[in-house]
Amino acid sequence: MRILISVGETSGELYAERLVNVWRAVFPDTEFYALGSELLQKAGVSILYPYAKMSVMGMVEVWRTRNTIVEAFNTLTSFIVSKRPDFVILVDFPGFNLKLARFAHDRGCKVIYYSLPQLWIWGSWRVKALKQYVDLRLVILPFEQHFYERFGLKTYWVGHPLVEIINDELKRVPAGPEVLLGLLPGSRVQEVRSILPIMLEVACHFNDKKIGIAPTKNTLSIVKSLTDGLPLVYFENPYALMRKAKFLLVTSGTATLEAALIGTPMAILYRTSYSFYWVAKLLTHVKYIGLPNIIAGRQIVPEFIQHHCNANTIIQYLDEFLSHPELEHKMRNELNKVRTLLGDKIASRETINLIKQHFYE
Repeated sequence: MRILISVGETSGELYAERLVNVWRAVFPDTEFYALGSELLQKAGVSILYPYAKMSVMGMVEVWRTRNTIVEAFNTLTSFIVSKRPDFVILVDFPGFNLKLARFAHDRGCKVIYYSLPQLWIWGSWRVKALKQYVDLRLVILPFEQHFYERFGLKTYWVGHPLVEIINDELKRVPAGPEVLLGLLPGSRVQEVRSILPIMLEVACHFNDKKIGIAPTKNTLSIVKSLTDGLPLVYFENPYALMRKAKFLLVTSGTATLEAALIGTPMAILYRTSYSFYWVAKLLTHVKYIGLPNIIAGRQIVPEFIQHHCNANTIIQYLDEFLSHPELEHKMRNELNKVRTLLGDKIASRETINLIKQHFYE
């Protein structure tokens, strides 16, 4: 059996890596190929193209990398034509993956979408493509199934992959120092450039305390250049930092949900170009940007966005939070409710079971 996987960012690759390991246990003679990076490569997947070249945000940045995106798409479509994979598995990344779904479907491949695009944020017009070109549609947030059913789209909720990942990773968290503040500046270089300086300005306010930081591999060099000379504690494992910190400053993204599942109080930071921000504000249909708040249906952790994402505002909030233990207790309780809402399904196993039912029974 031959399978092509397409992921476009770190969290999607993390989900895919779990799925590959479970798939191999059931179908041991499977060959895997991917748009991916080092994590999938370590899992024995042949990488056709590294998605890191395409990992950008904002309209201008996407335009600048358009040739790279075309090159990646052509690489994967050439593989589909020449190797005829049995399955094409897509993980989020809709701008790229929905086009790939159409191409693969039109050439007779079975298409599985593992973690459907978050069209409830924006782009609900893309539902038509999901209906036409995807054979098995899997969602990872409990409310997503209801959203897609409103469009007459059959989906299956398999649980969130992070529930399984966090449970396993916390068993292996290495010993390390306790820190007052943990910095998680993001997995994209451009968001690190935008948000890490603000985080560092906040950290300097607490210069008599231990401050931790957990850069990703692809942002390590830019993080080190921005933090040169600062007495920070570097954590190779972000889950260790989430576990050891009293409070986290987290760039909006999957890390906010990881921190929520671990139960560590946090603030969510986000800043982008004003052109992209205002376009996004006009097009999106959600009140919050942080996954913990979206899942809870209300603001349980603070969000500092655009002009509110500044050191003085964040310091003022932190001084208040850290001086009132009852605020920490309240936030931890709210984060625990988010963990409960996500359930205890093992997403990779649920997915394999559905694939067997859908295609082999």
